[in-house]
Amino acid sequence: MNAVTKAPRLMRPAAALLAFAASTAAWADQGTEPVRWQLNLIPGVTATSTNAYHAHMIMLWICIVIGIVVFGAMGYAMFKFRKSRGAVPDTNFTHSTLLEALWTVIPIVILVGSAIPATRMVVAQYNADHNPKPAEMTIKVTGFQWTWHYVYDN
Repeated sequence: MNAVTKAPRLMRPAAALLAFAASTAAWADQGTEPVRWQLNLIPGVTATSTNAYHAHMIMLWICIVIGIVVFGAMGYAMFKFRKSRGAVPDTNFTHSTLLEALWTVIPIVILVGSAIPATRMVVAQYNADHNPKPAEMTIKVTGFQWTWHYVYDN
């Protein structure tokens, strides 16, 4: 099979990946008003809710990148090494210390990398909740199964 006939087959996964990325980007930025069947958070008004929104978006994009890498590698392996192509399994393979170290270290780096901004946001939320300035109004909100109940103290 020459490169000219092989190129369109290789472009299909790339086109699908681009379409997925475009739809994900449109899905991730839905504006500031809630809409029916909304799939993402909306940016909040307070500093705490803004921090939660940004943490959610950071983790969303990290998960999307991880998913693309994992499913891309899986798809590549499924099509490259399928039985109909005459692939022969390697019988001399025992283990790879480098691979084992990599798939241990990379998730640890991802977890620590995401824990640092999360910890900063929790500390910022704690500091905002313990502000010495008195509140202008106190509202007690109780959530029920299908409704909310508000009590204004003053």
